[in-house]
Amino acid sequence: MQTGRSMLEMLAVLAIMGALSIGGLWGLAQARTSGQAIHIASEVSYATKEMILRDDWRGLETGSSYRLSDVEVLDITIESPYRFSMATTVPWKVCRAVLPKLEKTHTQHVNGTLFTGSTDICGTDEDVVLVFTYTE
Repeated sequence: MQTGRSMLEMLAVLAIMGALSIGGLWGLAQARTSGQAIHIASEVSYATKEMILRDDWRGLETGSSYRLSDVEVLDITIESPYRFSMATTVPWKVCRAVLPKLEKTHTQHVNGTLFTGSTDICGTDEDVVLVFTYTE
């Protein structure tokens, strides 16, 4: 009569636990990336709506900075009375997730390169600079 587990059974249990752990960590990383992309997309949408509703920025000089108190991650720059840009720095995975979310409403640049539909422009650098430009 057998009273314990064999070495093979224990190794199989450890292998299954390891695979589940790796899958869980991968899922957590994907959820974090997606969450950051959604946060940036919502900040850009909110900032755009606020800027459109406010008239005080239209009289500022080209190149001046503008700050919305409710927006944490964007640096807003006035480019003309009817055009402004919002810039932020994000990891490349977040860049790839956020670009398609805003392509219909903003002109987007990644490290100075115009986004034309391919998220490959995000590259694999640790941080990339995203610039969202809105023109009325």
